[in-house]
Amino acid sequence: MQIGRFHEELQGFSTADSLLGVTELLRLHASELGFEWFVYALELQEGAPSLRLALANGYPEAWIEHYFREGLLGQDPVMTYCREHIVPTEWSSLGPAALESRVMREAEDFGLSEGLSAPLHGPRGDLGVLSFATGAELHSARKRTRRALPYVHLLAGYVHEALRRVLVTEGARMSRPLSPRERECLLWVAEGKTSWEIGVILAMSERTVNFHLHNASAKLGVSNRQHAVAKAMLLGLLRSPPCQI
Repeated sequence: MQIGRFHEELQGFSTADSLLGVTELLRLHASELGFEWFVYALELQEGAPSLRLALANGYPEAWIEHYFREGLLGQDPVMTYCREHIVPTEWSSLGPAALESRVMREAEDFGLSEGLSAPLHGPRGDLGVLSFATGAELHSARKRTRRALPYVHLLAGYVHEALRRVLVTEGARMSRPLSPRERECLLWVAEGKTSWEIGVILAMSERTVNFHLHNASAKLGVSNRQHAVAKAMLLGLLRSPPCQI
């Protein structure tokens, strides 16, 4: 790929007006760089340390479900690298211990045998990670990652900015703002509290807590409470930490 042409194609991210639009642009770039799979994930430093959102997901759904269900975030050598560095890396360059880890072995079972990841550190300590992956045999896969390495960090910056702009725009389009109770419940979810625990803290029933969380998710256009918290934080709707009781 010619760098001049690459810069021209990046301009599409400046005009993308939806999460789906950004995801589809990223899918095109992944294909052009020779990768079947991609994801842009965000790890939030506010609230629960395990809160992570796959914003633009082009990974196998079965792998995403397995990753979160098995709690693999804390064992992921790619995420460990990205928290501590600012330059992209090929997965095969992470060393023998990383390659033999449970996460990498199981990722290969889902068709993610080799890839590269670019970290992007936000002003509030948030960590964005753009990853491309392939299930090709190792020699071919490494040729692809080395060819893509000069482009992926620049691409990550454009994706990060496009997603933040799109999310802010979507927030401005919210027909109904979050209520104070919905914000309170989301703040406690961000602290890792269950619905029952939130009910005790706020002196309401577990059913009422779930009602508020369901309404908040619907207003934010997401399907679950973790995504609701992440999106609300990105939109600046959850800036005040809850009072400890």
